[in-house]
Amino acid sequence: MRKIEISEEIDLFLSSDNFIEAKNFGKGIDEFKEFENVDVYIEPTEQVKEDCDIFLSVIFNKKVGGEKYLNFINLFHKTRDFNKKIAVLDAHGSHCNGKWYFSDGKRNNLIQNWVRDKDGVYAAIILKVCNPGQLIAKTKSSLLMMADTSFSLLGIEYGMQICDWTPESGFNCIIHPSHGEISLYTIDYHITNNVII
Repeated sequence: MRKIEISEEIDLFLSSDNFIEAKNFGKGIDEFKEFENVDVYIEPTEQVKEDCDIFLSVIFNKKVGGEKYLNFINLFHKTRDFNKKIAVLDAHGSHCNGKWYFSDGKRNNLIQNWVRDKDGVYAAIILKVCNPGQLIAKTKSSLLMMADTSFSLLGIEYGMQICDWTPESGFNCIIHPSHGEISLYTIDYHITNNVII
């Protein structure tokens, strides 16, 4: 697992698997054959920073109302004493026996354990991890955003400006530690009525 500071407000936690994928980007190994003619080599850290920026711009996209989530996170951050605004976990996900895991090299780790470790440190925790079992992680202090299913971010992962995923098909709500799910349909009510704390 690598911790990469994207900005003063955002930390990316990148699994070893995804770091290796970024490192091998454009080198022509089997998994990346379609990209073997890429002329520009980007340092893995710079590549993943760029990928994270693109990912966040997709989930906070104004065209679909995603900027409301970012506004809510900003307001929530101001109401509590968090070190930073956002932690993003970028890893491959799976499930077994009703538990949600992410892969980090040869180890599978429980999502809930990782979330528990970051809970209260960050205003929002975003899980960029497939969720084939449609399982839910929980927090006591931080907001949580996660996919409610498996999704493909191939366009984002490999630097292309295409993506077959939108906030409506994956990250369709923020989970508040006290108020539960807050969707784009109810977020204005929560902001207007100061139901943030």
